[in-house]
Amino acid sequence: MRVCLKAPDHLSRGIHRVARALETSRPAGLELVQAREEAELVVYHVIGLTGLRELVEADRDAGRRYAIVQYCLLTTEDSRPEAWLDLWRGAAGVWSYYNLEAYLTARTPGFRTEPLGVRFYFAPLGVDGTVFQPARPTRKRFVIGTSGYVAETEGVKECYRAAVRVDREQFHLGPYLELGPGVTYVLNVTDAEVAEMWSACTYVAGLRRVEGFELPALEGLACGSRPIVFDAPHYRTWFGEHAEYIPEASADEVVEALVQIFSRPARPVTPAERESVVARFDWRVLAGTFWECIL
Repeated sequence: MRVCLKAPDHLSRGIHRVARALETSRPAGLELVQAREEAELVVYHVIGLTGLRELVEADRDAGRRYAIVQYCLLTTEDSRPEAWLDLWRGAAGVWSYYNLEAYLTARTPGFRTEPLGVRFYFAPLGVDGTVFQPARPTRKRFVIGTSGYVAETEGVKECYRAAVRVDREQFHLGPYLELGPGVTYVLNVTDAEVAEMWSACTYVAGLRRVEGFELPALEGLACGSRPIVFDAPHYRTWFGEHAEYIPEASADEVVEALVQIFSRPARPVTPAERESVVARFDWRVLAGTFWECIL
């Protein structure tokens, strides 16, 4: 079978990482093609509705099967169930770290997935534990590591304000954001180099407002850095006791919550904890199960 997994170039590095995980974990006998028109199965990396319906309509007309990896829902152009149901229903499978079946059931009285043929794969995104691992020796130079391009919506500015309050340094994976002194910026480096930087952080932030899984939070955890995330159901489900949780509140309230965490002794990530995390979030298992779902 010919399969197109390619993520559009404009999407984030994290999404391209998912595409690579699907590629390396694909079953024998699947041929990768770059153009969706050449494929018998297309995997879409979905952050919104724009253009997706037209692509799916063309797939249906051509007899192509398609599957979806759903990264965003609440921040899309239309998050109502009726806006998505037909797209999900026609897919070979839909992978999301959100419980989409529960989402539909809660918002659509009497909804049942099986009669509609919806095949949801409820699972987190993953990590490559052979790459993202603690550097030796590890010195916690930074109180927190952040990532992203928009300081106001990705918690970067709040983390900086809190780091200043406790007189500690911050690491940022991303462009120069003019936060102020005490920030080390890194961009366009290898995953191994990023792992070294996460290893030097006491905490790693996963504070994207409204929604998002934030792979750096997981990859930092695999490097021995404790994630701090907003208290959202999908983070509670997948991270459990492995993260520190704060309310998704005003900027000032987020800063105060971070200062409280920074001011107390950090919970170190033990080798046993890291081993269990890497096993649970193993890309080979997560992506491999997705293939089983859609083929």
